[in-house]
Amino acid sequence: METLETFHETGMELMPAENFSQIMLLDKLEISDFAGGLVEHVIHEGGDLLLLTAQSKKIVWFGTELERLSKKSAVPQLANCGKYAVTRAGVKLTLKSGSEGQYDYTGDPVWRQMKAALTERETFLKGLPKTGMAVADPETGEFYTPMPPTRKGGYGETIAAQIL
Repeated sequence: METLETFHETGMELMPAENFSQIMLLDKLEISDFAGGLVEHVIHEGGDLLLLTAQSKKIVWFGTELERLSKKSAVPQLANCGKYAVTRAGVKLTLKSGSEGQYDYTGDPVWRQMKAALTERETFLKGLPKTGMAVADPETGEFYTPMPPTRKGGYGETIAAQIL
């Protein structure tokens, strides 16, 4: 079983387990520096960067789950602190109103119709060749050349990771 302690088949230590909890005492800059140093160490030692990437995904998942589960029980505790922010372990905690979030428009039949038309149009545009395609405007009969959508960043290659 792979653990956080190893990153290479040789059993070379990535980070001793007892030091892992020490990360929680670092500030944001120190965490960034530590992560950068760890990556440089793995590169320098010829370690397995794919394993390091997989392990980092597990750490992120752990943190996400820990935050999600602890927030549910921590809300009353934070509410008892009043309207002011509380700082714990270098993290500022404030109570946010539960009314913040996304709106649900699905109760409006006009909105649903417009949303369906928009989804249909997006599908059409995504299917266009890169050079566009001449089409006639259904209302005026005039021809125009719609272009396919462009990506808003995210260029280059990346690794998608999923915890199994």
